[in-house]
Amino acid sequence: MLPVPCANEVLEVALILMTAYENVTVLEQRVKDVHNRIGSLMLVMIDGLSGQEATSISPNVVQDIEDLGGDLRTVQKDLRKISSQSRWLLVFFKNANKATVDACLDRLSDALQSFNVTRAIRDGNMLFEIQSRLKAVNEATGKMADQVDKMYSWLIDKDVHSADSDLVLQEMPELIHLYGRDVVISQIAQILTTKARPRVGILGAGGMGKTSVAVAVMENELVGQTYQPYHRFWVPCVGVTSPITFLQILSKSLGVTQDTKAPLKDILYTLKSTEEPRLILLDNLETAMNVPDAVTDGGLLSTEGIINKLASIPHVSILVTIRSNMLPSDTIFWDLIHLEGVAHEAARAIFTSICPAAADHPSLGELLEVLGYMPYAVTLMAKQAVTSFAQVDGLSKEWKRI
Repeated sequence: MLPVPCANEVLEVALILMTAYENVTVLEQRVKDVHNRIGSLMLVMIDGLSGQEATSISPNVVQDIEDLGGDLRTVQKDLRKISSQSRWLLVFFKNANKATVDACLDRLSDALQSFNVTRAIRDGNMLFEIQSRLKAVNEATGKMADQVDKMYSWLIDKDVHSADSDLVLQEMPELIHLYGRDVVISQIAQILTTKARPRVGILGAGGMGKTSVAVAVMENELVGQTYQPYHRFWVPCVGVTSPITFLQILSKSLGVTQDTKAPLKDILYTLKSTEEPRLILLDNLETAMNVPDAVTDGGLLSTEGIINKLASIPHVSILVTIRSNMLPSDTIFWDLIHLEGVAHEAARAIFTSICPAAADHPSLGELLEVLGYMPYAVTLMAKQAVTSFAQVDGLSKEWKRI
């Protein structure tokens, strides 16, 4: 028994065709050809179906076998008409009957050629099995994806919406007296108070005093006349490890209280709640710019994308400090302020305000030049001179050695 019911029926018809019409002696050779052709079809079909489970047979193969059965029944009908004729009619209508048998052969040849049972059964079953397995894999993958999505949503929700009390922010440094930066502070204050939609970037190498200048700008009298104290926000970016934590720091720094489980929307809603001017200082932004994008339910989340959203609000002014050659965004027009070392006299004032004893030292000028007049380096070296009682010329030699 073959696993496909219609295949067994086809075999029965084939056996009848191969045994019932042997007495048509006038057309004996042509009928034998028909028998041989049917036999070939049956052998390849049996070879392909034997040992197979019914559920593993492709529906397309089953349909092809049914079509083959229809062809065999047509051949059976034609041969039955010839067989029912008397011997004299068989002789008399030899050519007509021969044409009928030839038509049967052509039909069987076409069936064999188009059906190609062996290939269809084996390839069809293989494809059917592959499709079944792919379907099972797809269903399993879909379930796994759903579970991953749920886990990710839980993690994101836990990360983004953890209590603000768990997040400790660095406080804005106290304003100190700056030497040699009055001009640049006034320049930035003018931009922030007179220009529409100001976006200012303070660029410079480490130690140039970018943060100190930015803090001085935030405390500038002219800036205070435009932006109320509660509308000036210090956002320290040194603790940013991902766009998610950047949103956390932003949210806490801006005093956002709304929580719709969409932190960026909550931040933007808070900033748009009134049209009073607001000033946001993003300090050490290079830290936030260096973190990789995060995948969220709304798509990729990036630091640059967040800044672009903030910059899209007309009454929100943005001031950033960032290391040289790193622009906060390619789509925002920035007024860029490049900080260099201070003037010689300013550097001398910084050093002697910490170490007055070095005021008349003949090597102080050389030391300041070696330090590149960098405010932070000058400050550190002056403190070193005080704590170690080192001479200025000795500090200069040590710095050169480094």
